[in-house]
Amino acid sequence: MKYEKYISLVLKLREDGRSLTEIVKETGLGKNTIKRWLKKGYSIKKKNFSLDFSEDKKENYSYILGLYLGDGHIVKAKRVYKLGITLFSEDLNIINRCRQALEIVFNENKISQRKRKNARAVEVYVYNKYLPLIFPQHGAGKKHNRRIILEPWQNEIVEKYTKEFVKGLIDSDGCVFVRQNGNYRSKAYQFTNMSEDIKSLFCWGCNLLGVQYSKPYFNRIEIARRDDVEKLDSLLGSKYDNENKFHDLTPRKAVEKEKILDTPRCIDCKKECSSNAIRCKSCSIKEKNNLRYQTKYPPVEELLKRLESGESYLALGREVGVSDNAIRKYIKRSGFENIKKQYVL
Repeated sequence: MKYEKYISLVLKLREDGRSLTEIVKETGLGKNTIKRWLKKGYSIKKKNFSLDFSEDKKENYSYILGLYLGDGHIVKAKRVYKLGITLFSEDLNIINRCRQALEIVFNENKISQRKRKNARAVEVYVYNKYLPLIFPQHGAGKKHNRRIILEPWQNEIVEKYTKEFVKGLIDSDGCVFVRQNGNYRSKAYQFTNMSEDIKSLFCWGCNLLGVQYSKPYFNRIEIARRDDVEKLDSLLGSKYDNENKFHDLTPRKAVEKEKILDTPRCIDCKKECSSNAIRCKSCSIKEKNNLRYQTKYPPVEELLKRLESGESYLALGREVGVSDNAIRKYIKRSGFENIKKQYVL
């Protein structure tokens, strides 16, 4: 049938309890066409995508599902759907990992990326006409304003490849940071999201991995115990290239002293300054003023005689190393009046 994919989508939305107006807005189809399809009672067999996935695809799908629930979105293009995943532009390892996973799952589609304007973010995207069926969590509105529930075939994939699912959630909406505990620092994981369903899925994944977590804030989940952090490191790998900086347990005073020694400082007042400067802003202004007042002008009488003889202010300023207005101000400060030039037309 020519319109089988649209009919299956309309029937699925109707089964989910969507109204006729909501189906029209989401699909872009005509109202009378949808009425006719619903009245005829079409029965389309839904394609079970979990059966079509190989084991390699299932593993990468679990990782992409975590990325999608964190910072992913699906929008409708002219004839197909677009899956976009927004990532931090400096996390090159995560961007490459995301592209590789998408290339394995969507091996018949082209994977592209683009840089967001006026933002330090990169969007990795792919076009496919079956995206609403591959990711049934797609719907109108923000994720935290609607229910996010996994399908039974998705639960089977996540239970088998829990490590990849949790890794996708952390790579998208999670971070690794250093906690200050007295004089020592320790590494911790954090996941932040506004959706209660997505947070519960992250907690479910942590329970499957045997990792303990805490909820210090309503939209935040932290994993801070050393044993759990080391377990996550061994399972997921570090999110960043330089892992040594997160395991540094140097006392705070030594770290601050090392930071002070490495900071560029002004050669005059010893205060902090920018990396490419030798003086701070206030000292550089004072130095300019000192250089200006150290300029040696010739006697005023000599300047006046030369001006009367026909020389210009610009020529005198070029000889002294200042502007013509500086010569005028110098003559005025000395108590003399400037000579006004008369031009003959």
